[in-house]
Amino acid sequence: MATLHTADRVRACEVGGHDLDRRCIADSTREPGLPWGRELLAFADALVLADPHELPTARADLIARAGVTATARAAGVVAAVRMA
Repeated sequence: MATLHTADRVRACEVGGHDLDRRCIADSTREPGLPWGRELLAFADALVLADPHELPTARADLIARAGVTATARAAGVVAAVRMA
């Protein structure tokens, strides 16, 4: 799986206003601190990297755990961070 650059993950945590365990930014084996944190990170990675193989699965996994609204908001945050 491709991985989002560490600096992008830090900005995403700051923009989202969540109290994530920032150690998960550099170490994807750590728990992020959200019930659906792993799915969120996988979705952000796939979205930013425009990975056509990972994105459909990552999106479906996040929708299943967090819901459609949270997934749409996550996509918006990723877009805002990428534009910054």
